[in-house]
Amino acid sequence: GFKKLSSGRDTGFERHDILAKIQHEWDVQGEHILELKWNYADEVSYETYLGLSQGDFESAPYDRYAASDKDKMDWDYLQFQVRHMDQWSSQFFSSLAVYSHRFDRVWDKFNAFRSKASSEINGILDDPTGSNEQFYNILRGTADSSSQGEEIIYGKNSRRYLSRGVQWEGTWETSNNELKAGVLYHYDRILRDHKFNYFNMVEGELISTGASEESDSSNQNKDHSRALRFHMTNEHRWGRWMLKTRLRRESVKSERLNHVTSEVERREDDLWIPGLGVSYKLHQDHVLFVGAYRGLTLPGPGQSSGTDPEESVNYELGYRMKAPIYMEWVAFFNDYQNILGTCSFSSGCDPENLDVQFNGGRAHVSGLEWVVGGEAKWKSWVFPFRFSGTYTKAFFETQFDTNNNEWGVGTVNSGDPLPYLPKLKWTVSVGAQKGRWSVESLFFWQDRMWDQSVLEGRKEIESYATLGLNTSYRFAESGRFFVKLENITGKRYVVSYRPFGARPGKPRWFTTGLQYSF
Repeated sequence: GFKKLSSGRDTGFERHDILAKIQHEWDVQGEHILELKWNYADEVSYETYLGLSQGDFESAPYDRYAASDKDKMDWDYLQFQVRHMDQWSSQFFSSLAVYSHRFDRVWDKFNAFRSKASSEINGILDDPTGSNEQFYNILRGTADSSSQGEEIIYGKNSRRYLSRGVQWEGTWETSNNELKAGVLYHYDRILRDHKFNYFNMVEGELISTGASEESDSSNQNKDHSRALRFHMTNEHRWGRWMLKTRLRRESVKSERLNHVTSEVERREDDLWIPGLGVSYKLHQDHVLFVGAYRGLTLPGPGQSSGTDPEESVNYELGYRMKAPIYMEWVAFFNDYQNILGTCSFSSGCDPENLDVQFNGGRAHVSGLEWVVGGEAKWKSWVFPFRFSGTYTKAFFETQFDTNNNEWGVGTVNSGDPLPYLPKLKWTVSVGAQKGRWSVESLFFWQDRMWDQSVLEGRKEIESYATLGLNTSYRFAESGRFFVKLENITGKRYVVSYRPFGARPGKPRWFTTGLQYSF
């Protein structure tokens, strides 16, 4: 890790990832392929949500407070999938897949003080004086806990995720038409078992109070959902025109069982999601396209009946050129009838509100995306280049009061920005290739953005730029050695003020590796 704890403890992670795929092909009245896929991964990481006060960030942005010394995430993941693909003829292809995913994790992390809720920690870091000074010094490890209210609460959040399903997809092609259809049955489940432990800060170290571990009664539950999805896409071509139609139906039944009260909350949603796109080929390498699509995000299990689905109509207008260089420009406008916000720990929510979803009413997100790329040649040299970026305007259209920390606590007014969406960001890469050697420079720039929508307490995250350099040497047809440099100038910049204080982006970073295919 690139951050530093006074205890000297690691702040990075260790991860293992193993993937195995086996395929068998045979011909019986058409080509058949059976694919087995198995994936296992695990990780232990010592990252934290606890950031720094602005003053501490400016003097030592990669330091971490002693109160985060025991932050630790431990997870493992297992995936298994069986897929059967049939190429029955030159016109018809089908695929049937059965899958299972399991993800278990335990995260011990700084939550709050006994007398200060999670949502109040930002206030301590924003103004570490007066009545906040003692708590601020305890966070840093320069003062000892002297009362029960100054004890530090550590959350031990255990969650077990499971998802399983079966999916069929088929494609039927003719000379001027392509029809795709599919059916998915999906089941998923989350088991939450959150607990609390208590520590005192003593001479810069976290010492257990000896109190018994407590259960978090608001996060002892099981969510599960069953979904049936049907989708169909049709592309019809005549001359230079192409018409693309989409239709999807979502039918979801969800349920939350509270293990403390034994109460069961149920919800059902059943919605159709259409879309339409048209393109016109001006020339072999030039295409104009336009589209309108409905967007939909369903509320999760356990949400109140007053929580509406997130619904939008999304429009796009674009131009694509394939030669002599590649170029694509897309203007977009997303009209949200209702935008959903989720109260999460990463946004600063208190434990009793975790995963609660909020209606945000109307919102508009519009802008322009582009990419321009190609290569120039001179003698035996090749010079690839690429310029890509996004310009975005994102704001609420309605006024409402909210307790969702993702947007801020207070009143959201029409015209207030959606948080953590920069107005402009772009990347330029220029490279050179000759023989076995290649080198590429990358320049990235991101505009300022805001950490919340509510004006009171809103913080600006300043714009920043980084410079990178990649080089590689191909020593064999299937092997190459590479070196990657990121943030060459060592730029110090804030990426987030959520949930607690300023957190830095990656410092100057060096990576080297060997890649060989066989």
